Amino acid sequence: MKAFKRILLCLIIVIGFVSISVNGNSAQLKDFQPGSFNLTPVDKTDIYINHEDLLFDFTSRKLTNEFRELGAEVTATYEMINPGETKNVRMGFPYYVSYLNDSKDLDMSINANDNEVQSELYFKFRVSQDDLPEMTFEDALAGMVSENYRNDESLNGTLYTFKPTTNLFNVRIECDRYTKIIYNGFTSKRYTTENIEKDYGLILSFDNVNSDEDYWIFFCDGEIKLSVETKGASDYKTETISANDLIERYLLNKNKGLEEQTRGRATAIRLNFEKRVEDSGNHYLIDMNDFDDFFRGNFLVMMVYDVEMLGNSVPNTVSISYYSQASFNRKYDPTVYTISYLTNPAKNWADFKSLDITIIPPSDNEFVINTTLGFTRNDDGSYSLSLKCLPNENITFSVSSSENPKEKNLELNNLLIMLVMLLPIIFLFLFAIIMAIVIYKIVKKSKKAKSST
Repeated sequence: MKAFKRILLCLIIVIGFVSISVNGNSAQLKDFQPGSFNLTPVDKTDIYINHEDLLFDFTSRKLTNEFRELGAEVTATYEMINPGETKNVRMGFPYYVSYLNDSKDLDMSINANDNEVQSELYFKFRVSQDDLPEMTFEDALAGMVSENYRNDESLNGTLYTFKPTTNLFNVRIECDRYTKIIYNGFTSKRYTTENIEKDYGLILSFDNVNSDEDYWIFFCDGEIKLSVETKGASDYKTETISANDLIERYLLNKNKGLEEQTRGRATAIRLNFEKRVEDSGNHYLIDMNDFDDFFRGNFLVMMVYDVEMLGNSVPNTVSISYYSQASFNRKYDPTVYTISYLTNPAKNWADFKSLDITIIPPSDNEFVINTTLGFTRNDDGSYSLSLKCLPNENITFSVSSSENPKEKNLELNNLLIMLVMLLPIIFLFLFAIIMAIVIYKIVKKSKKAKSST
């Protein structure tokens, strides 16, 4: 019997080691509400909005992709009245970006009295989505940075530029503990020094040369020794360069024709770059692409522009068009997609007379739900609503493929997931017991046979 217990214990231990590697993945449930603000004056004004037509069109272009993204082309058209004389009026249109990938531009346009209007962009990074519903125009303005922001020209360093001719290319670097090193194009990094309190030894390398890539290493603060290790020839040059020129070089290489995104990315990189380099107490080694992290999402864009506003109460037409990404909530079956439009800043106008809202939902999520504004569904599948004034609450609605999505029983789902995860362990445990019994019987039979001889 003792032999059986030892065999069973060994098998259970083995099963225990096997089960440690069985991990359960839990999908994060997304539930956020990106929003945009209404048109607002930068300064106090006697101009009022006589009427606004607000259109959310989910069908104007293909907006759904493999990431289940859904969004609407939003067009806000204003009829504005200036009771005084003709004058230039500075306006701002804030727009929240929850996520922006490398292939998508900010995609905003402005038209005033049939003329395209150029704008200057301002950015506010690291804005929490939870703050949007209560955010005022003054809150949005606080801490914004112009697209024309530049680093101090005294912020500079040494740039090594490489022209590799082989796919196997290493750069060995020795530096002190205060050196800031920024690189571009290299695919891997490895420290070779254990005592990093005094100095560093590291290797940057790549294993597949891309002729379109720009390979360089930039450093400032401290001292650096650099040597190139390669099986082929590789030329490199050294020059002193400012942070501003380095960032412009990087953007020129990365530019994909996305003008508005490039404008915002430059501001984000300059702010991030300055923050990292001015942290004089720490060494760091960072890929230049990581400076883009301010611009991946959760930021506010403000379009600021001037419009010649015709006076004597002549109607002026101002139109804003942009793309608004919808949030998605998979806690419901089917999925619910939500759009928010923040009306708060429009209260800064002298008056706001009326508002017509039209929603053209996507064909595969054709129902407008989760709104208290009382939309009417039309024969063509669109939804509409007319208001005599601004609503007291921000405009929020959802679209779905069902009029009554059901909230999933997450506790039951989690229980089922746990059962599925435990089944292999249970089967292995039963298998261990069976094998222990079989082995015990074989050993017992063998001992009995030896004793009989």
